Amino acid sequence: MPSVPGIAEGTLQRFDFSDEKQREQAALLRLHEVPFMLYNIPTINTVVDRWTHEYLAQKFGPSRRRVHMSSSNHFMYYNAHKARQFSGYRRPTKVVQMSYSEWLKKAKETLGASNVDSEHYYFQMDDRVDKWIAEDLNIFKPKEGFFIVEPSQNRGINCRFGSRGIIAECHYDGGRNFVAMLKGAKRYILMPPEECDLLYLYNRDHPEARTDTAATQITSPNSSLSLSAFSLCFLSAF
Repeated sequence: MPSVPGIAEGTLQRFDFSDEKQREQAALLRLHEVPFMLYNIPTINTVVDRWTHEYLAQKFGPSRRRVHMSSSNHFMYYNAHKARQFSGYRRPTKVVQMSYSEWLKKAKETLGASNVDSEHYYFQMDDRVDKWIAEDLNIFKPKEGFFIVEPSQNRGINCRFGSRGIIAECHYDGGRNFVAMLKGAKRYILMPPEECDLLYLYNRDHPEARTDTAATQITSPNSSLSLSAFSLCFLSAF
């Protein structure tokens, strides 16, 4: 693994994507599966300006989509296929049907509501159904390049729309992620590999197998980052 200044103190390198030398440094970290942040990405800059609520409402249209609903601001990941096979399992969230405009109204209603005992909604779509997403965010098309290392392993573009205060519980992903923030801001806390033994994980057959099930006590420095509009973060697998 290359030497990364400040990584022991829980910081991440931040690179200007339009600067060739900085882009090369970022590619080296990506090769070694080291998280980093990017800014000044032309495609992202364009999409941030283009994706207004009016634009998205027109693109998604009036059709209703699957929206996850939680009784609080906490959203626990679970595998829907395993949930159907796991006897007695109670899903932590419900799936409801809403149009984008209906979701947006609900999201605005949660701004002044309690995070503990009020319903929150998570609108998620991908480019398999809405092909225009891949046209707008063409840097994430399954073609080998800076953002796509292994096109054959690409799982498409996932778009997530949440309201203020939503929390995704501690978990790990099995593949690389490039996370682009187009509106608002999101805080990430990244655990170092040496903390894996402190996670309380179910076995692989459980619907919540990739999620920490308890309040993990972290002992080593971790990386806390705030990702805001126009920024992008690389998160390595596991």
